[in-house]
Amino acid sequence: MNASLAGPTAATCCSPNAGLRSDFDANAVADVAAALASPVRVQILDVLIRSDIEVCQCELLALFDIGQSSLSHHLGRLAAAGLVQVRATAPLGVVFRRPDPACGTHRMER
Repeated sequence: MNASLAGPTAATCCSPNAGLRSDFDANAVADVAAALASPVRVQILDVLIRSDIEVCQCELLALFDIGQSSLSHHLGRLAAAGLVQVRATAPLGVVFRRPDPACGTHRMER
């Protein structure tokens, strides 16, 4: 690279607000974005956000007309992103939304 073509450094041309934030967890945001990449997972989260009580997985199975393995996969992705928690009960688990201010779901309207 030709040194004479190099422009000014970021410190001399950019505002102090430009640049990376040390307190921003880009990996966590990417995990949430990946979890919400599926319309079914977005709909599952919407059901849980609007519910005032825990929701049984059997209700989600009937509502979305999907198999148990598909539901488990979707819930696993949502749980890995910290958006929901699953509590094991018999015969199926109970799912509830995890209101985590870091993920922004606490701001969604019911």
